Amino acid sequence: MKGIMERLARPQAAASDTLERLILETYGGITTASGVNVTTEKAMRLGVVFACVLVLSQSVAQLPLHLFRRSGRDRERLDEHPAALLIKKSNTWMTSYEFKQILMVNLVLQGNSYWLKTRGTDGRVRELIPLDPARIKGVEQDENFELFYHVRRPDGSIDPIPAYAILHIKGLSLNGLQGLSPIAYAREMLGLAISQEKHGAKLFSQGTRLGGVLYYPGKLTGPAVKRLKKSFEDSHATVENAHKTAVLEEGMKWEKVSMTAEDAQFLESRNYQRSEIAGFFRVPAHFINDLTHATFTNVEHLDLAFAKHSLTPWIVNIEQSLERALLTDEEQIDHYFKFNLGGLLRGDSASRAAAYQSAILNGYMSPNEVRELEDRNPYPEGDDFRIPLNVAPVSGEKDNAKSQS
Repeated sequence: MKGIMERLARPQAAASDTLERLILETYGGITTASGVNVTTEKAMRLGVVFACVLVLSQSVAQLPLHLFRRSGRDRERLDEHPAALLIKKSNTWMTSYEFKQILMVNLVLQGNSYWLKTRGTDGRVRELIPLDPARIKGVEQDENFELFYHVRRPDGSIDPIPAYAILHIKGLSLNGLQGLSPIAYAREMLGLAISQEKHGAKLFSQGTRLGGVLYYPGKLTGPAVKRLKKSFEDSHATVENAHKTAVLEEGMKWEKVSMTAEDAQFLESRNYQRSEIAGFFRVPAHFINDLTHATFTNVEHLDLAFAKHSLTPWIVNIEQSLERALLTDEEQIDHYFKFNLGGLLRGDSASRAAAYQSAILNGYMSPNEVRELEDRNPYPEGDDFRIPLNVAPVSGEKDNAKSQS
């Protein structure tokens, strides 16, 4: 605790040096009011958290990411640019999909994604090495306001690394230096969900109940009660013994007990926590197999809302962070990264056909551009743009009206 207070007293310490994050990093978790010590690993053991992280990370990882150069109103895709090749192969052991997925996993769970930049002799970044957020022990500014990342090496030593050697993509932040840990800020909600899951698991592991109570007309001594209790537990405890027939002797009676109000409230509470956690990660309920409010008419709109309101803020943040970290100052003027959301925003075949028809007839897409989106080969003269013959400029209509008058 002394070390924590000393770090909190540093005036140049970053926002990560809050008490919650320091406890999370130093002691491996934060004890909640429910009595559960919440860590990232424990949070991921919750099915709903794992599902939300999987949905967000896989959705971003599957999207194509390209580098473009803007020249006036023209756009050129730069697939051979060193920064574009770096996204395709960030290091010798990760694919482009894995790079984007682990980047998102760290952002969603830790609020930060760190990558060590290694450079070649020409000064260009040649590799991006993933850094476990737990190894970043703080971000500090020197007297010239230059940023340094305190990184714990495998041997346990901590070295300051200048900001230009780190690709840092941060989530929601209070000071712009480090992102906030979602696990730390959602600790009470996650702690309650973990407690409920433990309670339910313990209920089934230590005594699947028959739904009733045993009554004995006589009086049982202490040893007899113990023997009866042990015999009953051996026959009916654990899930494997559920629904077996109970054989009663010596006037014992069985009285059925229906689900209590407490049981019903427990189930409702679990469903509510599941929905609340999904909302915290901004993942639609039907993505985590909760179809309570999903219908055939609204699922497509929910998918579009997910792409626009859940994924787009993440990918815009990633695009701009990559531009800042991988492009030179001159290149940042007219170069930019762009995710292609087209695959997620497409509707069914009928909706796509209608959209393509409108695009071709209104002249903002050529037939070959449409065929490329559908992974079909181009055809001759398919690059020509088309417009209806009976459409004329507004200025022309005005000139005709003046001449007629």
